[in-house]
Formats: sequence, structure tokens, C-alpha cells
Amino acid sequence: MGEDAVNEIIIAIKKARENGIEDDLILKELEEDVLEVHNPKLSHRFALWIKGANIKAHEQVVIESKDLEYNCKFAGIKGADIKVHGKVIIDSKDPEFNYLFARDVEGADIRAHGKVIIDSKDPEFNYLFARDVEGADIKAHEQVVIDSQDPKFNYLFAKDVKEADIRAHGEVIINSNDTHYLNAFKKAFYKESVLYEIHQKILKLKHVSNKQ
Repeated sequence: MGEDAVNEIIIAIKKARENGIEDDLILKELEEDVLEVHNPKLSHRFALWIKGANIKAHEQVVIESKDLEYNCKFAGIKGADIKVHGKVIIDSKDPEFNYLFARDVEGADIRAHGKVIIDSKDPEFNYLFARDVEGADIKAHEQVVIDSQDPKFNYLFAKDVKEADIRAHGEVIINSNDTHYLNAFKKAFYKESVLYEIHQKILKLKHVSNKQ
């Protein structure tokens, strides 16, 4: 079924409820046919809105679809099987939806979703996961960001993530020669930047002295 047709049905169900048609009647007249459509968006909305809906049956539609967006959304419905929806997301290896699932779904397997993101080597979602997900392995996500040598996400990680290794991120930014993020880093971490530059001068002097 096309997206437009699905949206039309969803709007019609919403209007029916707003116009006073009871959930019991909607359930009796429409649920069986809705399930036979096998559309994850439609089943999600029906389960979310209609009191007494067959949660497990609609959930199975969503799980079998392997649709990442609606597996994330359905996991937020009371009575949903968080573990099964989480496995669909984990198996997809998609860093964005693993981040969203871990961030938004209570009871998500933080370690498993975090591993997908670490393995993806994506600096943006490693930064976001470390910033937003309680229980994240900060050091593992941080190492991915450092290894990426991306000045933007090294700057953001240093600025936004508690326990970040400021010196390591600063070194990436300095070596990148990216003027924008270098200036931003120096402004945000003035003391660290000054001491780093002094330290580099000392190391250079030591190198010269050892050659003499």
C-alpha cells in the first residue's frame, strides 16, 4: 500500500475519534483489516491510539517489517517487547537508529547499541552517543572520535562530554589546521590551549638540547 493511502487512513481514523466514534467500535470494525495491510506505520498508530488494540499483533507487523523508524517508535508503547525491537535495530547496524533507540527507549541494551556505533567508526554518532546516553562507554566512543581526526566532532566532544580528554582532542584540532575549530577550541579552552602551546615549546627545546 502506498504512503499516501496509509496517511489517508491514519487521518480518517484520527478524525473518526475526534468526531466521537468510540474506540470499541473502531476496534471491532477496523482492526482485523488494519492488521492484514501489514504496514508498520498504520499498525503503530492503531496500537498507539486505540484503547484495547491487540498490541502483540500490531507489534509483530512492525517487527517483521524491519522498519527502523517504527521499531523505535513501537518500543515506546506500553507492553512492547523492548528486547525484540532492540534486536531489529542492532541487527541493522545503523548508527543513527541505534543512537535514537538507546537514547529514547527505557530498558534498551546500552552496551549492544553502543557497540554498533563504536564499530561504525562514525564520529558524529559516537559523539552524540557519549553526550546523550546514560551508561555509554565514554572512553571507547571518545577514541573513535579522536581516531577520526575530524576537527568538528573532536571540538564538540571536548566541549560537551564530561570526562573528555581535552588535550587529545585539542591535538587533533591543532594538527588539522582548521582555523574555525582551532579558534573555537582556543576560546572554549583558553587555559588548556595556552599550556599546550607552552608544553610543545618545551618539548621542542628538549629535542634540540638532546641533539647537542
